[in-house]
Amino acid sequence: SEIENLGRPSLVFLTCAFHERDADAFRKRWGCPVCIHELGSAAVEIGVDQTVRDDAKLSEGVRTVHLPDVYWAEETALHIAGNPSVLIVGDALCGPRSDIGVPPGHVGLFSTKHIRDAAAGKRTLERLCDLQFDVLLFGHGDPVLEAPCDAIRSFLSSHDFWRGL
Repeated sequence: SEIENLGRPSLVFLTCAFHERDADAFRKRWGCPVCIHELGSAAVEIGVDQTVRDDAKLSEGVRTVHLPDVYWAEETALHIAGNPSVLIVGDALCGPRSDIGVPPGHVGLFSTKHIRDAAAGKRTLERLCDLQFDVLLFGHGDPVLEAPCDAIRSFLSSHDFWRGL
């Protein structure tokens, strides 16, 4: 109901196949398509109505940012132009979370176990800072509302997993 208070959704976008959870129920409730990066379409049990690639325009001011080397092959963020501009990341990063020790204003990873190529994953995350965004939102964790690229850079330079890459 909080989403509906903002307006009727026109699309359910899955940042990865793992996030399909209630997508079919939302599709039925709002009568809108379910969309995912093309690399994840076969992994979604409910089926999808639309697939996209990197830098696809979903609506005015909303574009996809494919993040292939962090967690899932289909992992895709959403970049939303505006004031403020926003980047929404599903699993590739997480925001502040006390359960894994990520303090306010910082970013982290829930786990590194699914990252197959650390160097490629680091390059993918570094590329996020080439985008213009003021706010960083996550599938997991609180948002980073100030200097989100500084938080990403700090994480990539200080976390043991990325050192030496």
